Amino acid sequence: MAAGSNSPEAFGELLASSGISEDDLDSLIALKDFSGIVGLPPLELIEEQDEEMEKKAMRREIERRKQEEIDKSRVKKVDALGRAYATGKRKTSIARVWLMEGEGKFIINGMSHDLYFPNLDNRVHYLEPFVQTKTLGAFDFRSTVKGGGTTGNLRVCGPLLCTW
Repeated sequence: MAAGSNSPEAFGELLASSGISEDDLDSLIALKDFSGIVGLPPLELIEEQDEEMEKKAMRREIERRKQEEIDKSRVKKVDALGRAYATGKRKTSIARVWLMEGEGKFIINGMSHDLYFPNLDNRVHYLEPFVQTKTLGAFDFRSTVKGGGTTGNLRVCGPLLCTW
């Protein structure tokens, strides 16, 4: 005997073909009965929040893809001597920085970095990009910095290291 459209057998077949488990169905039925409980938002409000979250997630994914495309299009310029070059400014400090593969030497305005930045906290901040990328000792770093004090010089060089 064929199952009618309103029979329990028809509902069972529909449920089986939908892939919803009995536990999922029980949860949905229970959610329907939760109206009017103090502190629990209406189901319509929850559904609207889910839609907003999906829109935000889609926007974040689009922005992430755009940033990946920008990163891929950014060309790293290296001269004939194998040096990468960047310039930067912060307040009154201006820095020119060259980075090349080497032994981990840091020269700022012709001085070793430990002489130029005697404060240990400044040195830690300066070397942080290399520590984070596990490349400390793999590159030689040479820079000329003008203007500002030592802290200003430090703050202008740090972001330049992150551009490579």
